[in-house]
Amino acid sequence: EFLNQNLSLKLKKEPNLVYDAIILAVDHDHFKNIDASYIKKISSNNPILIDLDQRFNKEYFKKSGIEYWSL
Repeated sequence: EFLNQNLSLKLKKEPNLVYDAIILAVDHDHFKNIDASYIKKISSNNPILIDLDQRFNKEYFKKSGIEYWSL
């Protein structure tokens, strides 16, 4: 509600576009089970996953053809 009222932004429950990069910046339970197949489903041909919390296994995503960055 705050985002909509103050910034005219509306959050989506599910992505509906194709993304070149996905940034995971929060540690919500909703994101704990994200896997390579989901990233590929919503991404372009050469997806980049940026994991700010270093929550996921870098090698798992790299083996799946997803470029993985973390801080």
